Amino acid sequence: MSRVCSVEGCEKKVLARGWCSLHYERWRVRGDPLVGAAKVRGVCSVPECSKPHASRGYCATHYKRWRKHGDPLLLLIRPRGSPAAACKIEGCKREAAARDLCSSHYQRRRRHGDPLGGRVSPGEPERYLRETVLSYAGDECLPWPYGRCQGYAVLHTGSEARSTIVSRRVCRAVHGPPPTPKHEAAHSCGKGHEGCVNPNHLRWATHQENMEEMVAHGTAQRGENHGNAKLTAEDVHEIRRLQGKMSQQEIGDLFGVWHSTISLIHSRKTWAHLPDEEEEPAHVPYLQDVPT
Repeated sequence: MSRVCSVEGCEKKVLARGWCSLHYERWRVRGDPLVGAAKVRGVCSVPECSKPHASRGYCATHYKRWRKHGDPLLLLIRPRGSPAAACKIEGCKREAAARDLCSSHYQRRRRHGDPLGGRVSPGEPERYLRETVLSYAGDECLPWPYGRCQGYAVLHTGSEARSTIVSRRVCRAVHGPPPTPKHEAAHSCGKGHEGCVNPNHLRWATHQENMEEMVAHGTAQRGENHGNAKLTAEDVHEIRRLQGKMSQQEIGDLFGVWHSTISLIHSRKTWAHLPDEEEEPAHVPYLQDVPT
């Protein structure tokens, strides 16, 4: 005999967690199987905000505030009549635009990793590479003080109007040319994304070896750590539990993702690094871990 929903007065067949599909969906969206009619994609978790859920439990507006300021409730517009905050750089009296910095210092921080960074004399980065980086013998990380791309040290070559990755230049100078053109300069310290160019931390490695080191260092952008992730580990466990109980389209609507995303999760083509709840963690090649 089929089990019925545990909600008093409901005689529908159980789907999950002792509830029918209606009460289960209400619990998923509202946190209570008895509260209101569930919306397919849910609403923003910020009190008094009824906008549709976009990511991390927030609507698009509150999610952008959380991404930019770390607080979904932080007002992006200064209340009328209130004094403007000044740039936190000493001696700068301009109005703060983002992260307590004025527009000029914020752009310098984004481009150079330092709000006080700026234009340098021609040849200075190249000279620093030859005289300081290649002769460095310490064990501590040596951060690159010039241009960076996504945190990694780069050297701009004006004559060719292109950039080169400093870690490859250093690795080539210390260890010779790479075994193959596809080999990468791997950082044993795991701080390449922070601009480390210490010659003692670099070696040639295959892409697979480099990715496995990133996983070991905890710097791999996969799962919840990926900037575009819309699901949490708890969501993925729940999606796996619902396999065979609901269609992939229904599960996708429930979690606000495409049904193809649900299919990839069920087949372990994505989130493969996340073990099932009853299993012990196992090594899974990084190349299979493509976050949703």
